[in-house]
Amino acid sequence: MYGAHYQNWKNSIGKPVPDKITPRPWNPQNPKAMNYLRTLLAVDKSVGEIREYLEEKGMLDNTVFIYGSDNGFFLGAHQHGDKRLMYEESLRIPLVIRYPKLIKSGTTNSNMVLNIDIAPTIIELAGGKVPENMQGTSMVPLLRNENVNWRKSFLYEYYQEGYAPSYVTLLGIRNEHYKYIESPDVMNDIEELYDMQSDPEEMYNLINNPHYQSVKSEMIKKLDSLKTKTGYFDPKLFNGQEFPDE
Repeated sequence: MYGAHYQNWKNSIGKPVPDKITPRPWNPQNPKAMNYLRTLLAVDKSVGEIREYLEEKGMLDNTVFIYGSDNGFFLGAHQHGDKRLMYEESLRIPLVIRYPKLIKSGTTNSNMVLNIDIAPTIIELAGGKVPENMQGTSMVPLLRNENVNWRKSFLYEYYQEGYAPSYVTLLGIRNEHYKYIESPDVMNDIEELYDMQSDPEEMYNLINNPHYQSVKSEMIKKLDSLKTKTGYFDPKLFNGQEFPDE
């Protein structure tokens, strides 16, 4: 029921945490990673076939193409091969939108958009009214290349799962300059703070750096504000989930 992640976690209980993890050998032809990439080739092929069909029917330029992903994936970065952490490899996804009636070819935009923005965008493009209780913001003004007051930061949430208990509940905030991560359920844990401009690969945790204590305080303050704004709740109080001993 709980799989390999759960068993690895059970086997680690009581063992000391190393000060540093020794880098493991990296095989660029790792079969698991190569097969993962091969599945993406199948996705590309399918998208191409849909595009060709729409073009044949004369419907291509009247169709909104949205190409993205639900999450990124570690392929060895940070010594992980999953998606459950707030590092950029997991957090960031590709997002390509084609709609010649609205978007000029070759346009790029560096604003921070989220998965939850896609549904409001589709609703507005279809002529509907976005419900007030729907999280996310329509990207239509960005697609029009309008100068709008867009978000400057966002809240990250991951709730611990029975399948993978070694990945603890995480909260974090990301803005255009910094990223702050905390694990609220773990006592005396080490939080993480990264300067995304000088350290985009997130190799240097600045949480205890004396020169960044004001940044840390400000990021915690902004995180608390986002939690209040989004109605964040402690998931343990919601479902009372506990992990079994066996």
